[in-house]
Amino acid sequence: MRRPHDRRSGGGLSLRVSTLRRWLLTAMAIGAVWLLVSLSSLSAPGRGLRSALSARATGRAAHVANRAFFKQRASGKLSADQAQVLAMTKRAWSAYREHAERRDFLDVHALAGGSVYAHDMALTLVDSLDTLFVLGLHEEFDDASAWAKVRLQRVMLQRGRVSFFEVTIRSLGGLLSAYYLSAETHFLDLATALADSLTAAFACGRAMPCQKVDLVSTVARGEPSLAEIGTFQLEFALVETSFTDGLIPVRVNWANGWASRAKISWGAHGDSYYEYLLKQWLQSDKKDDEMRRQYVLAVEGMRSRMLGQSHPSGFTFLGEVDELGQLRPVMEHLACFVPGLLALGYLHGMPKDHLDLAQELTRTCVQMYLFTESKLAPEITRFTTEELFGFTARAEMSAVRNDDYYILRPETVESLMVLHRVTHDPIYREHGRTIMNAIEKHCRTDSGGYRSVHRVIVFNTEAHPFPILK
Repeated sequence: MRRPHDRRSGGGLSLRVSTLRRWLLTAMAIGAVWLLVSLSSLSAPGRGLRSALSARATGRAAHVANRAFFKQRASGKLSADQAQVLAMTKRAWSAYREHAERRDFLDVHALAGGSVYAHDMALTLVDSLDTLFVLGLHEEFDDASAWAKVRLQRVMLQRGRVSFFEVTIRSLGGLLSAYYLSAETHFLDLATALADSLTAAFACGRAMPCQKVDLVSTVARGEPSLAEIGTFQLEFALVETSFTDGLIPVRVNWANGWASRAKISWGAHGDSYYEYLLKQWLQSDKKDDEMRRQYVLAVEGMRSRMLGQSHPSGFTFLGEVDELGQLRPVMEHLACFVPGLLALGYLHGMPKDHLDLAQELTRTCVQMYLFTESKLAPEITRFTTEELFGFTARAEMSAVRNDDYYILRPETVESLMVLHRVTHDPIYREHGRTIMNAIEKHCRTDSGGYRSVHRVIVFNTEAHPFPILK
């Protein structure tokens, strides 16, 4: 069986482990739903949170990203959708807290904790800190914070190789975000200690991190993918000269910059590279012109080489370019982060046609849910692009064989949240509600929390806020 890709890195985990790690993904999905249905006072994109983080980054004492800011909005008059999202989050966290003993994930079948790597990293706890904080669940946050202050460093820094990419975006990112939200200095101390250990990964040459690193022995090895490289804002001068359309194969010989015979994808193995082009430009307070140039170039390359339309409805999909340069009519759920990215770029001055494309791709990502009776999208969807002999040979949209599972991916809901904030169109909230209800119906477990669905076909067919650096 093909192994599902973890968000952004493309790193494989078995379907069983992906199921057991469901809270990591649930936290992101539910958190995005919460923002989607958030109070109207927060309808302006980024208002409050952005200014708060900017204020902290420049040392200003007055800021709004504090307990009162989030608690007020979580404890005020909530809509039915907001109340449901908050209840789902509490339920999932309570199950993890009660049964997993602060390990990496909760096995919802055995009601016990488990580890992703050779030793625990408390991944769920660290990855959820900012989610708990922004939802106003400060008792839960304080409990996790107190444990982390005393125990986390000993838990994290043990012998055994871990993923440099995953630990950076989840553990290091979670700790930094928790610090900037709460101003609790032990999070910064923990992040510093973890970052010092992670630097051992830069032993593979050409300033590129190895794929795996032992945080104690500092032994590192393994060739990284494009997403694993691009997420760390490293120097790309060499590869830029080789790929003039802004699109880079997911596998590159990083010793010489030559492309391997590999596909081009905005999904697994490639997604984070393109995402971080825009986000590094934004984090630089829009001063890094090279990142902006590379992002615009990549979007134009995507337009010219990677978009297709289904038949007969004309859904625009973001496919992948195979090793021979041909467009494959398939779209990964992972690629459904792209509409939100395009809309975010438009919000910060990118052309209007970026928003137009974002809306088209969002429509497609939503249809990937709606075409199943369960209203849960498969991991990969195949599209029919033409008719043969006057009729369509197969269904316009279908789940790719062995990729017909749903593992609580957050990308579509994340894009719905951003599109709603940018356009104020209520349809995006409606779609978010549909997905939320489908998760509640098909993924909720009696023992607590939410699980993956192994085959959506049986029904009928990976963010941590950071400051702006001024």
